[in-house]
Amino acid sequence: MARHRLHLHDVGAVTTPGPRSTGPGEKVHRRRIESEARAKLERQRIRIVEPPSGYDFAASSTTRQIGSGSRALHVDVPQHRKEPCHAAYLNPWARSAKDAVVHACTDVRRHAADPDAGVDPHLRLSPDEAKQQRTEKRAQNKAWRQSHAGRREAAMRRLSDFDDGEGIARLVEEIVGGQVDR
Repeated sequence: MARHRLHLHDVGAVTTPGPRSTGPGEKVHRRRIESEARAKLERQRIRIVEPPSGYDFAASSTTRQIGSGSRALHVDVPQHRKEPCHAAYLNPWARSAKDAVVHACTDVRRHAADPDAGVDPHLRLSPDEAKQQRTEKRAQNKAWRQSHAGRREAAMRRLSDFDDGEGIARLVEEIVGGQVDR
């Protein structure tokens, strides 16, 4: 019985491909893809924005990817292209010019009236309501910070009457809730 020698090309179809190399050839390939995608967007007169710094845009950002994901804006791309908030960014890891184009909306608040659009609740507020909410939050934070000084002064007045050992014992009594032998 003859033994079959296993070659690398025999298992190529079975194994999943790993990440592509980042050698000079790969960099040239990615630059070509990016330039083709950029040219396509410029021909279509679609504004190009910076891609998100991580996987997705920040939660506080009004820019969202258009698509079917959980954080994406759920609108029809051909319909959205007519909107002034339509833009696109280039996916740097795409393997083709078609896949490199990622459509996005730069102001999801414009679509807040559509219940199926998937706009986050905090972005559904009107600009005036959002401004009022931020003003209230800043006032609440300022009041909290200012109250620290008053509490600190009251604690210092109470503890200044005692010497160090007695002051520490008093603090322990307050924390523990009982008498401490001095």
